[in-house]
Amino acid sequence: WRGVTCGTRGHRRGRVIALDLAELNLDGTIASSLGNLTYLRQLDLQANHFHGIIPSELGGLAQLEHLNLSSNTIRGEIPPTLASCEHLQSVSLRRNNIQGVIPAAFGDLSELQVFDLKHNMLKGSIPQELASLRNLEVLILGHNNLTGDIPIELWNLKGLVYLDLKANMITGQIPTEIGNLKNLSELYLSRNHLTGPVPASLGGLKKLQILYLDNNQFSGPIPSSLGNLSSLTVLDVQVNGLTGNIPESLGNLNLLNVLSLTTNNLTGQIPDILGKLYSLTEFYLNGNELEGSIPPSIYNLSSLLFFSVGQNKLSGSLQSDVGNKFSKLKNFDVGNNAFYGTIPLSLCNISTLEILQLALNSFSGVVPKCLGINVKNLYALVLTENHLEARNEDDWGFISSLTNCTKLQYIVLSKNKLEGVLPKSVANLSTSLGTFSITNNTVSGNMPEGIGNLIGLVILHLGNNLLNGSIPASLGNLRNLGELDISLNKLSGSIPPTLGNLTMLNRLSLHENILNGPVPPSLGRCPLEFLSLPYNQLVGQIPKEIFLTSTLSDFAYFQGNRLTGILPPEIPEFLARMQGLANLNISFNNFEGQVPERGIFMNASAIFIEGNSGLCGGIPQLNLPPCINYTSKKWSHKLVMAISLGSTTLCIILACSLFILWKSKDHVRNIRQILSLPNGQHMRVSYTDLVKATSGFASENLLGTGSFGSVYRGTMMNDGQEVSIAVKVLNLQQRGASQSFIAECDTLRCIRHRNLVKILTVCSSIDSSGIDFKALVFEFMPNGNLDEWLHHHLLEDGYRRTLNLSQRIDIAIDVACALEYLHHHKPVAIVHCDLKPSNILLDNEKIAHLGDFGIARFLHQDDTSLPEISSGWAARRGTIGYVR
Repeated sequence: WRGVTCGTRGHRRGRVIALDLAELNLDGTIASSLGNLTYLRQLDLQANHFHGIIPSELGGLAQLEHLNLSSNTIRGEIPPTLASCEHLQSVSLRRNNIQGVIPAAFGDLSELQVFDLKHNMLKGSIPQELASLRNLEVLILGHNNLTGDIPIELWNLKGLVYLDLKANMITGQIPTEIGNLKNLSELYLSRNHLTGPVPASLGGLKKLQILYLDNNQFSGPIPSSLGNLSSLTVLDVQVNGLTGNIPESLGNLNLLNVLSLTTNNLTGQIPDILGKLYSLTEFYLNGNELEGSIPPSIYNLSSLLFFSVGQNKLSGSLQSDVGNKFSKLKNFDVGNNAFYGTIPLSLCNISTLEILQLALNSFSGVVPKCLGINVKNLYALVLTENHLEARNEDDWGFISSLTNCTKLQYIVLSKNKLEGVLPKSVANLSTSLGTFSITNNTVSGNMPEGIGNLIGLVILHLGNNLLNGSIPASLGNLRNLGELDISLNKLSGSIPPTLGNLTMLNRLSLHENILNGPVPPSLGRCPLEFLSLPYNQLVGQIPKEIFLTSTLSDFAYFQGNRLTGILPPEIPEFLARMQGLANLNISFNNFEGQVPERGIFMNASAIFIEGNSGLCGGIPQLNLPPCINYTSKKWSHKLVMAISLGSTTLCIILACSLFILWKSKDHVRNIRQILSLPNGQHMRVSYTDLVKATSGFASENLLGTGSFGSVYRGTMMNDGQEVSIAVKVLNLQQRGASQSFIAECDTLRCIRHRNLVKILTVCSSIDSSGIDFKALVFEFMPNGNLDEWLHHHLLEDGYRRTLNLSQRIDIAIDVACALEYLHHHKPVAIVHCDLKPSNILLDNEKIAHLGDFGIARFLHQDDTSLPEISSGWAARRGTIGYVR
């Protein structure tokens, strides 16, 4: 039988001594009857789909030597009876959902050599009894929820070769006794809450090859004794509070491949002796306070793939032959320093270059035209806030060369000294280009009509230049565009109705141009959150369609135009009920009529209506005249029409809402590096940023755990403001998690609605251990999910959450609106596939937001033309009990 080994001699003859059933796609629970195989020495069930608990009967396998249950979905606690298997040499339970504490009884397994519990949900402290395991060579407890200090007795395990405690909540300091682990070759203590100094005794571990101390709270200097670690290949102490200079002794680490001192408080200069680390492939010193220039010796590190010294106080010019020396480089980041001089032409010789980050320096001259000719793998060109020039067609030649870069996704040239006409060759840039920004320059001439060819654009920033002429109608072809800023120019003509084709546009800034004509009603088809049209020459009424855009939640600016109309038809009661709208500015136009006294109109500091002499009513703080003074026949006629239209609008909205609610329910029953870029639509976050935001993915910030990952609450700074976020971290070891991430990204990138959870950004990177890391960052919903309210979960203060009938109806309508948008207002209908109360989140105002699109599907009309998509419908999807 496959995977079954029987004994051939003695009393084991004919007895099962080994079961190796790894990676056979087996399902179900682990049978307790396995405990009857009394001669079993090896049990390997790794990488299957076993669930349930570990049978305590396995403790009866007295001759068991090797137990491997890793990479399943086993839950429950580790049965202490396993400690009865006194001949155990290796135990691997990694990548499961095991909870509880580590049984202290495992300290009695005197023959144990390998103990691996990585990637579970274990809690409590590390048992000091493990220090009795004198034969232990490998101890792996990373990626759990362990707390407390590391038992000092653990540092006496002199046979230990591999120690991994990363990604827990371990506190305390590393004692000098760590120097006892003379055989240690790999040490992982990343992403904990360790404090105090890095012990100098680490320098005595001559066999140490890998040292990860990153993402803790270590303080003090980097010990010079680390220079004695002659076998070291990886040194990572990033994201701590280390101070002082970089020790010269690190130049002795001849075998070092990775040096990461990122995000500390290191001062002084880059030691010249680091130029002797010829084996280095990754060199990260960014995010410190280093001064001086880049030592000439550093340019001799010809094996470098990643070079990052950004966000320091470095100065000087770049060596002219930098591109010849760093010929294998993929990422060159010197941004946010004080470098000056021209951009070296030799950078064009780095054919492997993917990211060139020179932003926030004082580079001058022109952008080299050779960049796109040789550097065809270029992914991001970020030159923001320098003194770069372009005055004529020849200076702009670099744009033509960049058309050879088929993988290019970011071009950011904002805040330089670019002038002249934007070349027509911009239309030939890669269709994968996602961001193009030249704001805050003096670029003139017309916007190239061909810019509409860049169908991959998500962000287009051309604001604060001298552009003239009309807005090209071809912009309506940019179906992926989420943010368009062409404000502060000299553009004229009307706003093209084709902008209404931008079904992913959520920020539109056209202010301070010379635009005329009416506001096109087609803009109401865009899921706008931010709309800014002030200080143009727009005329006519504001289309009702604009205010029926339920996603509008940030600012709506219309001031300084020539807009007219009676207020109630233009701002129906629907707008007054929009609790998400933060500010409304319609000042200095020609509006007239009564100002509502609901919703945003109750907050005098949130609305700006001055300069409209015909307005009346409203709350007293607005100091408007009472409407009863307007008794003319003209006003009476308008008032009657306004009341009629307002009443009709309200009735239609109510009827439509009830119909949508009924229809949606019926319909659902029948279907089932981050790279930091300025002026971006979304927050740009790295893995390190998310670690900080969530306090190292601490358990106290854990909001919940689902099929493919866990969600943590966090806090980040964005544009100087503190933002509460929810971070969904994918468990990529779980089968289907990667596909879920891709599905959720594909869905969320093309939907925006006030009743859908708003995604802020995504992070696809590697963690501190070099393992793939994927996360989605959402707005935090302070009122939790609907399941908690419907099932009366107790709050911390003992109160129960309840919803009255009115609130329940509002939530039902919110969900219906979200479904109606997904099913009927996208070019391809989107089916959520997992609608249930726990996926309906509530904000401060208890407005419902539908979330978790991990198994959502696009419903194609012709499934037969897309077999790879349609085949997914053969299997039933969603949560049992809520599939509709």
